[in-house]
Amino acid sequence: MNWLEHTVTVTISLERVRVNDLTYEIPFFGESKPLETSIKCAGILNAPVVQEQSDGGMIPVLGRRRLKVAQDLGWAEIQVRPLPSSMPEQDGYELAFWDNCLRISDSATTAVVVNRLLELFSKETVCSRFLPVLSVPPRGPRIERLCRVGRLERPILSAVATGRLLEKTAVILSHLNSADREILMSLVQDLRLNANTSDEVIAGLFDWTVVQQKSIGEILALSSFGRILEDADHPVPEKAARFRTLLRSYRFPELDRREQEVQEWVRECDLPRDVRIRHDHGFETEECTIEVRASDRVRARKIIEALKNADI
Repeated sequence: MNWLEHTVTVTISLERVRVNDLTYEIPFFGESKPLETSIKCAGILNAPVVQEQSDGGMIPVLGRRRLKVAQDLGWAEIQVRPLPSSMPEQDGYELAFWDNCLRISDSATTAVVVNRLLELFSKETVCSRFLPVLSVPPRGPRIERLCRVGRLERPILSAVATGRLLEKTAVILSHLNSADREILMSLVQDLRLNANTSDEVIAGLFDWTVVQQKSIGEILALSSFGRILEDADHPVPEKAARFRTLLRSYRFPELDRREQEVQEWVRECDLPRDVRIRHDHGFETEECTIEVRASDRVRARKIIEALKNADI
């Protein structure tokens, strides 16, 4: 049944609309300012669609953001197109899906939508009717990953939607309790980590909690981590680098030991200012790379000739 064919536009008190009801939500993690500007200049051009409730209230089906902006602007009344309370939830969410499907592009919105669709429809229906529109493979592990992400808290979803957190990092967070997730999100924000370094730190701390059988809070309460996080005398980028180095030393102690040995050996070499030595990545061999910086091409040629004549 096409429910919209039977709607008419009516004017109601905005107080009757429960804007925060998420029954038919297709989330939006972008900036609402452009919509607010548009409504201030031209009003609401397309009346939102709402569903009547048995107690006289109404919940958004289409146009939730328009309703929220109108509420924030202090409107007393608004024109809407009401749908009856008898409309099944499945039908209402399908209306919301098709109305918004072209803007569902980021991982966070996709995750919330996929999770909600699987709550309302059979997996076979979701795979055949909806996932192709979202470019999600109907088979494989991504459906389960998206469901895990879709159940996470809004700050995490917002970070994924805006590229501040990777989808795979959000999956790791989904295996933790909400308190530990909140601690980790505060940590990466305080250390101003980008998406890749956030993934490194969160994955590292998660692995360490598994090894130590402790919570994130208990791990970060260790004095070694605490001294770095509470240090007010160093800039944030330096604190972040020290934190990552310390975490790496806990996760890979043998690798850290080898790095310390190489750093001590390099110091003993007493290198000129414009020479650097890098060891083989992972220390699988004894191979080293020597980098020499020259101030100009004349100096570079002299260095090259010296190397040719050296007994190496």
